[in-house]
Amino acid sequence: MDSRPEKMSENTVKLLQAAAEMLGGEQALADRLAIDSEMLAKYMADTRPLPDLLLLKLVDMVLAEREALVSAAQRRAMGERGIVT
Repeated sequence: MDSRPEKMSENTVKLLQAAAEMLGGEQALADRLAIDSEMLAKYMADTRPLPDLLLLKLVDMVLAEREALVSAAQRRAMGERGIVT
């Protein structure tokens, strides 16, 4: 029987990578998750399982960043059409 910790899904690693990109790098992501960069590197290398609490925090961050980008794009589009809110 394999005694290694269960590996994270590929999607979780992709989510970590996307969040790091959105936030300006791995150190920024580590800071936002309130973990050290060495632990983040382990999660990103899929050598440590990401705790559920951090996964939920990560999803919240990505959704908030996405919402901010969508809102900014909508405001720009409205401004280009001369719509004042």
